[in-house]
This record gives sequence, C-alpha cells and structure tokens, in this order.
Amino acid sequence: MKAKYAQLLNDKDVKRWFDNLAAKSIVTATVYLRTLGYYCDLNGTDPKAILKVAKTKAFRDGFTDFIRRMEEEGKAGSYLSKFKKALNSWLSYNGLNVKLKVNIRGESETPTIASEKVPSKEELDRIIGMTTPRARVSISLMAFSGIRPHSLGSYDSSDGIRLGDFVEAEINGGGVEFCQGSPL
Repeated sequence: MKAKYAQLLNDKDVKRWFDNLAAKSIVTATVYLRTLGYYCDLNGTDPKAILKVAKTKAFRDGFTDFIRRMEEEGKAGSYLSKFKKALNSWLSYNGLNVKLKVNIRGESETPTIASEKVPSKEELDRIIGMTTPRARVSISLMAFSGIRPHSLGSYDSSDGIRLGDFVEAEINGGGVEFCQGSPL
C-alpha cells in the first residue's frame, strides 16, 4: 500500500487490526485505516493515544464536538458515520467496550448520489473522447454491456478481465470481430 496513511501500519497493533479487517474485506480495511489516520490528523492525535483516553468523558465529548463541527462545515452524515465506524472498530479490536453513541444528522442519506443521472449519448461521447484507450474500453464495457467495475478488475489489481476472456472474439489484422450469433 502506497497510501497517505500506510505509515500507520508500522505500528504492530494497527497492522494486526488492519490485517484482521482485511481478512474479511480489503476495501473496508483500507477505508478504515484512511479514516483513522485522517481523524488523527484532524485532531492532533494518534491511534495509541486514542486508546489511552477512549474511556473518558473528555474523549466522548471531543468526538461529539468533532462531529458537530464537521456537520457545521457541511459534511454529509454518511461521510461522518465512517469516522464513528472506524473508531468503534479500532476501540473494539483493542478490547475497549466503548461505543461512540453520538447521533449524526443524515447518517444513512447519500446526498452525493441523490442527484446522479445516466449520461446522455452526447455526454458519454464527450467523456469517452477525453480518455485514454484503456479508459475508453473500461467505460464502453460498463456503458454498453452493463458490466460492473469490479468485474473489470479486482480491488488490488491482482486479477481482471482480459481479451482472451471473450471466447467469441476473433482478432485479425483489421481489429477484433465477434462471431455471428455471439451474445455481444
């Protein structure tokens, strides 16, 4: 991992927590690590310091104040809930029975996708025209066949779709053709 908060994994306890989460979901583990790191940056602390003060009223009050401050800055509730989930996971993994019970406005709302729409033909044409050949293929597969991003490749890039996966495809000097009657 070459992420901004990868240095947190130098701490054997953080690494153990991360690896435990990754055993179930590498995506969750990565998001929680970034979230824990960002929370620490925003609050001038570190994961071990959080463990030392986690059972105190001052910590719970500080977390509540952090959430309220972020709400005032216009952060979405669904975004803020990630801080609560990551911290609860970190605390629980370390045997601390502390649940951050702060209520978060709009915790289950997703305002960033509420106004999303399917691009028009013209918009899709502009998008495809601005990208690299590799991105054109990815966008075209998703737009015209309904394939999902994860089908194109795994999160860690260890596996992905290859041209050879299309058994109906015939590659010749003129390009790629699909056999008559193929589903594509």
